Amino acid sequence: MRILVATSETQGERDGDYCWTVEGELVRLPGLTCPDPGCGCTRGWAGLASSRSTTTCKVVERDLDSSELLTTFTDAFARGGWLVAGDDTSWIADFVGYHRRVAETFPVDTVLGIDNDNVINRSHAR
Repeated sequence: MRILVATSETQGERDGDYCWTVEGELVRLPGLTCPDPGCGCTRGWAGLASSRSTTTCKVVERDLDSSELLTTFTDAFARGGWLVAGDDTSWIADFVGYHRRVAETFPVDTVLGIDNDNVINRSHAR
């Protein structure tokens, strides 16, 4: 399945780029963001393993099934304190589905970023 992972590729091509994630870890779109325009949280993909962020991610093909991906997202939200026992977690499947659709929209090895709430292609012309 196609998924989104952290990458340092194209880092530094845009002002304010940052990459504090682990190369290759699964990432998700930002959730809650702060109102500080200088922060950069609105441009960061969140690493599911490291809980750190990066302004770039890459579309890759990985040998995962849907239930493994859902578990990975759910575990990351639980570790991050976004879930407590008894919470309704049905929304996570929709969130994961959105990420899968984003990954399927672009060819494998495409580097992506976020600009004004839009996912953008940051790959070099190939």
